[in-house]
Amino acid sequence: MIPLTLVTGFLGTGKTTLLKQIIAKNSDKRLIYIVNEFGKLDVDGTILADTADVVPIPGGSIFCHCLTATFIEHLQKLKQHHDLQPFDGVVIEASGMANPMVIRRMLVETQLDKVFSLNNVITVTEPVSLMKLLKTLPNMHDQIKAADVVLLNKVDSVPPTQVSKAIDAIMHINANAVVHQTVNCNVPLNLFDTHSAVPIAGEYAKCRDPHYMQMTVRISDKPTREHLTNTLQSAGDSLYRAKGWVDCAEGPTYVDVASGRIDIHPVQQMLSEQSVIVIIGSGSAAKLVEECLSPLAC
Repeated sequence: MIPLTLVTGFLGTGKTTLLKQIIAKNSDKRLIYIVNEFGKLDVDGTILADTADVVPIPGGSIFCHCLTATFIEHLQKLKQHHDLQPFDGVVIEASGMANPMVIRRMLVETQLDKVFSLNNVITVTEPVSLMKLLKTLPNMHDQIKAADVVLLNKVDSVPPTQVSKAIDAIMHINANAVVHQTVNCNVPLNLFDTHSAVPIAGEYAKCRDPHYMQMTVRISDKPTREHLTNTLQSAGDSLYRAKGWVDCAEGPTYVDVASGRIDIHPVQQMLSEQSVIVIIGSGSAAKLVEECLSPLAC
């Protein structure tokens, strides 16, 4: 059996940071990483590709109808690859909007459960956005419910009382989960030594989830970093996530927006052919987000 570990968690909680930690701490193992991006631009896969064997699946959730077949096809190819050149396991980074409850059902229905063993479901969350998201987005509840391990990340950014409230909320949803408080997702993890408790449950997601909107902004001009920051700020809390590379007036720039934090910093080179940012926002405020950010595309 080929062991699987599934990493899930909402946008910007630290899933890619966790994958970097896993890659660094498991250099003695041959692992395959499936990186699922909700947006059409493969940002995370590009970032990780230099240090790991990455299979990117952008353009939606691997647990929705539109990408399920693609995900299954990749797993079948990995089985064939393993027969020729055995590897130690597969780590899957699901899209931030994914409902992971369906993964065991998917393996059973395709009989891939005879090939792959689901050993661990790790959910990454953080206390700043958790309480609000549990009230507004149903998949956040299911991500915690499905978890064998929950990483409460970025605990250094809030008071201890807020951390305690987040832990109480997590344990109320899933009292059996092992909860770790982390900074930069830095915690020792046994990826494949257990057997996941996630049941055969859940429904495949619809390709168009009304809770979210997604757009790709291609930028032809060279905005200043200040203008870029101000434009992203204008969307407020309706902007859940933004990431990509922009050729700013000051030079190549990486953009990373999550949990209300805007991180815009210089980089040595662009990792995309042109300036492009993937935007994910509130479905109920789609028009607002588009109006705020569309001037960047001019």
